[in-house]
Formats: sequence, C-alpha cells, structure tokens
Amino acid sequence: MESGATTSWTACNPASFGGQDPHPGKPKTCFCEDRPVYTPNLCADDGEDCVCSGYVTYGLKMSKAKKVLDFKGHMEGGGFAVAEVKEGTKSLTCAPDSFGGVDPSPEDKDAAKACFCDQRKKMFNKDSLKSIQDLWKAKASITTSTVSIKSTTKVLEEVKTEIKTKTEEWTQTVEVQETERKVATEALEAQKKCVL
Repeated sequence: MESGATTSWTACNPASFGGQDPHPGKPKTCFCEDRPVYTPNLCADDGEDCVCSGYVTYGLKMSKAKKVLDFKGHMEGGGFAVAEVKEGTKSLTCAPDSFGGVDPSPEDKDAAKACFCDQRKKMFNKDSLKSIQDLWKAKASITTSTVSIKSTTKVLEEVKTEIKTKTEEWTQTVEVQETERKVATEALEAQKKCVL
C-alpha cells in the first residue's frame, strides 16, 4: 500500500489494507519501502527524437572512461543545454538546433552526446532554463568576440607589414630620385663651366 501524499505514515492494521488480513489471528509486521528517487531518463542519442513533454537536456553521453553517463553524470560532465518541449508537441530532436545552436562540448566536436527528459519538470524551471540559455549566449558572444579580435589583430599586422613595405619602397624611390637629381645638378654645373 502507498501512504497518502499528505501523510508520512500508515497504520499497520487490516483497515489500512482494504480490510484484508493475510493471516487472521496471527501477529503481523508492516515494512516501509521508500519511494524511488525521481531522475530524468535517457531519451535519445544525438540526432534522434527525444519523446518528452517537459524539459530536455543535451550534453555528453560518455564519461572520460567511456561509460554511458546517468543523469547525475550527465549534469556533472559540465556543459549541457536545456530546452522545453514546445506546447502541442511530444518530442524534441536531440541536436544543437533544438538548443539554440549550442554544442555542449565545443572542445571535442566528435564527442557522443545524448538527451535526458525531465518529464515532471522537477530539475529545472523557467528561470533556470533562461539562466542556462543566457549562459550559452554569453559563451557564444565571447567566442565571437575572441575570433573577431584575432581577425582584427591579423588585419592590423597585415596593414603594418604593408605600411613598412610601402615606406621602404618610398624611401628607396626618394633615394634614387635624390641621386638622379644630384647627378643632373653636377652635370649641369659641368656644362656651365664648359660654356664659360
């Protein structure tokens, strides 16, 4: 028998068990079994559909020791994204597009990924969902900024190299022109002496 949701006890007598007495006239004992702890279940591998009506997480499937992770290990693995299955649908594709383009393991793009279904919506709520999504947006923004800075630095280095090359070419041109002017001036002076 399952005790009521509002109570934490049940009387150990036949009335609690629908009036049934398994051994009339003999002493009996009742035992209590804890309810199983709720945990989200593995619902799909990368690229498959996760049948779920709650929140779905997307993260690593395997541990570093190459063992399939349970939900706790999936969470402790670090990077994971969360999405809510849209109203009126019964599933979500276990892929980056369903999670705003997030790759939960960008350092190892080939790592096996999986999804877990929080059917009862016990592990997350709207606020935690938004916080996790904001975190991934911030990480993407930092990555984009870093790439942009590296790209800008590369262009700056190319511009510096171009300026140095042009400056060297200009200096050589000026030196050649100065030498030609000097030779022309000396030739003109020599002609003037000859005429006089």
